[in-house]
Amino acid sequence: MIPAWASPPRWGHALLIGVGLLPMLLAGHWIFAALRAARGATSAADMARVDAGRARLVAEGLLGELPGAAYRGDLLADGTFVCGFRTAGAERLTGFSPMELAAPGAWQSRIAPASRQDYAAFLGALFADGEAQVEYAFIRADGREGWFLDRARIVGQAERGCVLVAGQVLDVTRERALAAQSAQAAKLATLGEMSASLAHELAQPLSVMLFSAETARDALEEQDTEAAALARDQLDRIMRQIGRTRTIATHLRDFGRSDPGPEEAVDLAAALDGAMVLAGPALARAGVAVDAALPAMLPKLRGQRLMIEQILVNLMLNARDAMRETPEGRRRLEIEAQPRDGQVELRVRDTGSGLPPGAGARIFEPFFTTKPLGQGTGLGLSICHGIMRRSGGSIRAENADPGAVMILNFQKAPVVGSQGPLGALPIANAS
Repeated sequence: MIPAWASPPRWGHALLIGVGLLPMLLAGHWIFAALRAARGATSAADMARVDAGRARLVAEGLLGELPGAAYRGDLLADGTFVCGFRTAGAERLTGFSPMELAAPGAWQSRIAPASRQDYAAFLGALFADGEAQVEYAFIRADGREGWFLDRARIVGQAERGCVLVAGQVLDVTRERALAAQSAQAAKLATLGEMSASLAHELAQPLSVMLFSAETARDALEEQDTEAAALARDQLDRIMRQIGRTRTIATHLRDFGRSDPGPEEAVDLAAALDGAMVLAGPALARAGVAVDAALPAMLPKLRGQRLMIEQILVNLMLNARDAMRETPEGRRRLEIEAQPRDGQVELRVRDTGSGLPPGAGARIFEPFFTTKPLGQGTGLGLSICHGIMRRSGGSIRAENADPGAVMILNFQKAPVVGSQGPLGALPIANAS
């Protein structure tokens, strides 16, 4: 038995036990704190992943609500484009499901054959310049053709010589249809404006034919050798005048067509001749002398002949109106063209009063006009600008001394056989 004096008090036991457990308690606290910190770190990482996923869903949802469809992907220097992501808007645009559009080459295979060369040029310009845009025809899932505006830019560098590309595709089918309607309305307005001159131009050969026919009839009644020769001459004259009348009627018919036909290699000299058939009489009645100088070996233009003729007719009539206050004998229209920087540059210059201050920046806007009230629709130059832009060209206006000059830059028509088959373009899952 332990003496009472030798037994420690109860509080001493507690003290000894507490002192002995202190390291264990501290260690346990540290372990618990470490576990809690680890669990907190894990939760933070999980939360970060959840937040990133939510942010991505929100971003994709917002992009999906944008007009058209957004996309991103990798572009190589050889023109190969691999689309890595495309918003849900692509299905609305095309009618194809995301799985169908994800197949290699699916997008490029639905681009209309006539537009594939433009699309390949778009990818080349995008890689070279960092940003580009193109309009092309696309065959939707239901077989209908639509027109898309594709705009893209480089947003970063990737491995193996690739660049990261982000872009947006918009449906411009309706806009193109409205532009075509405006162009057609402008053509009809132009024909109405030229009706008096054209009526005179048609009446003149008809009068000549009538007179020649009467002369030939009288000569045949003579029934001698000299009379027969005269009759042949008069009949030849009638045939020439019939050809002249038929040329005017043919150009009137073609110019009034709503369908300008497919793109082709256009001879600028032939297009100028066609425009002169229509606008030449109006220029002659206004006392405007035309001086055209085109090189004999000028490259052919990429475009549609009727559209180029429409541009030329609009510019000719605008130049005539600009020279109304110019004294007679000084009204001159100069037309010249030459190859320049891989394109064909056409200059149409008048000797009028020039562009008013500030008009140069707005002259191609719809309904903007410098003509007096009641003259002109303000659509002619806007339509010219649209036609040039859609064919890959450009148009601008500058003041000259005297007058003003319209400067048009046309793309050269591609040389037949200079490129491989379009179906072999190295484009995979392209947007």
